[in-house]
Amino acid sequence: MDLEKMGVPTVTVVSEPFESLFKRNVASRKFPELPLVVLPHKIDTRPDDEVREVATERSPEVLGKLLAAIQAATAR
Repeated sequence: MDLEKMGVPTVTVVSEPFESLFKRNVASRKFPELPLVVLPHKIDTRPDDEVREVATERSPEVLGKLLAAIQAATAR
C-alpha cells in the first residue's frame, strides 16, 4: 500500500486463501478499495506450464485493472 499512498497505481495478485486477509488489511487502514486479482491456490507448487497457463488466462484481467487504476489516478 506504500506505492498507492505515493499515487502509483497497482494491482494486487493473491491466491484464494489470502483474499480475505488482503480485504481486511485494506479496510483496517481505511484505504479505498484497491484493484485485486485472485488466483487459484496453490499457484507456487504447480508445474511451470500450469502457472504459464494461469498467467496467460489472467493477464488481461490484471492489465485491465491496472489501466483502469492509471486512468483513475490521472483523472484526479
